[in-house]
Amino acid sequence: MKNCTSLVFLLGLLFLVGCSTGKSRVAQSDMTQTWETTRADTFDRLMQSSKSGSIYLDWGTVLIVDAVYKDLHYRAGYLTELSDVYLYPSQRRLEIWQQSEEDYQNFYEFLLVIYAGGTKPPEFGRPSSRWQVYLYDDEGDMLRASKVSVLSPKDHEYIFLKKYLKEVDRWAQVYRVRFPKLDRLAPRGSNSFSLLVTGIEGKTRLEWQDAGLFYQRPGEIPAP
Repeated sequence: MKNCTSLVFLLGLLFLVGCSTGKSRVAQSDMTQTWETTRADTFDRLMQSSKSGSIYLDWGTVLIVDAVYKDLHYRAGYLTELSDVYLYPSQRRLEIWQQSEEDYQNFYEFLLVIYAGGTKPPEFGRPSSRWQVYLYDDEGDMLRASKVSVLSPKDHEYIFLKKYLKEVDRWAQVYRVRFPKLDRLAPRGSNSFSLLVTGIEGKTRLEWQDAGLFYQRPGEIPAP
């Protein structure tokens, strides 16, 4: 019996030593190498192309909207990070950039981060939804969205935004919104661009004074 007790004690000691060794190895790892990193220039560009608006009713939050316009600077920053992470070869990077420039020429595209004052997503994105969004261009023409899609938290662009914008959290819904773009490469009107988010409970208008964000020429921003 004494020998059995000693054996059990010895096995228990070896188990504890093994656990201790494992924990010690983890503790000695250079954890700084796993931290997320952000780029100051990308953050600055996001701040230049983003606007915020909010709707309150009876002192309660009804809707908070943060919108990022996907100009070529934004697209270049996103592609740079994506390429660095997934080690895209130069040809693959060029192909993605050319497609991104083409999309920019054909659409006004925004990323909308919407918080509806609770845990449920807003009724948004369909013709019959309670909340609607419209774009007014520099000539004052109103455009309806041609496509609205919800970004999954697993989407690369969702993760990219989450790194830079504290508004992207579990309470918010992120949408990609496109409006048709006329074949114009220079401003014609004198108005600012604005997004109107409106519903029966109220409305908010987000304005971009810099028309240059909306009329960048292909090749004006160097390929990443």
